[in-house]
Amino acid sequence: MLARSLTAFALASLLALPRSTLAAAPTAEPIPTVATTVVRAKLDVEVAGGDAGAALAERIRVRGEALLRDHEVLPARSPGDPRILIAIESLGESPGYRCRFGAWRGEAVVAGTDGVSLCELCTEAELVEHVGAAIVRVVEQLPPQTQTQPPPPRPLDEPVAGREQGRAPLGKLGKAGVGLLAGGAVIGLAVGVPLLALRPKITSDGQERVERVGTKPIGIAMVAVGGALLVTGAVLLALDRSRARKSTRRAVLGPGGMVLRF
Repeated sequence: MLARSLTAFALASLLALPRSTLAAAPTAEPIPTVATTVVRAKLDVEVAGGDAGAALAERIRVRGEALLRDHEVLPARSPGDPRILIAIESLGESPGYRCRFGAWRGEAVVAGTDGVSLCELCTEAELVEHVGAAIVRVVEQLPPQTQTQPPPPRPLDEPVAGREQGRAPLGKLGKAGVGLLAGGAVIGLAVGVPLLALRPKITSDGQERVERVGTKPIGIAMVAVGGALLVTGAVLLALDRSRARKSTRRAVLGPGGMVLRF
């Protein structure tokens, strides 16, 4: 009777586990975004004068793009991003150049960016520096734009919060499994085995003591219940570790592509 009661108690303990514990599944965490302000623009340079003008335009373009990088201006990515236009022509009979500059969005000029400057008696090297100063003035008037992007992925060797040396913490299944393992060890090993090993004491007249009768059946029942708890706990713990490994193997999209985290 006692053995049946203990078995029923063990089964009731298993059934009493919350369903969310037995059927818990990892849920995907939302990926946070980071809002930043950037300036984007495209540089176009036009110089009159045929092949000589094309060579001078290339020198100015190289210098201008270096200045854009120095001022953290990113390349244009859409038709709506500003276009910085530099148009250069000679002064005719007078030595020197006229420089028209400004930034446009479509057909509309960006306020405060357009202007005209003269570089009289300039060499080509001096003209390149003169135009560079004009480009900087235009960049300083460009309004920044806000963009959102996912945060950069963690390095593969960076420890994740809540984990110790890459091992995920125990979930609900794992904690339930550990509890059942501990209970099974206590019931089966600490209680059942000693009851099986206990020998009845014999009185001086050769009669077995009445209170020792039934010890072996109870011990067998305790060992059986403990074994069932141990097996169930081991299964729950294995399921928890399997789900933890799957949840840590997630993909993080970074600027350079897809990085798998294990």
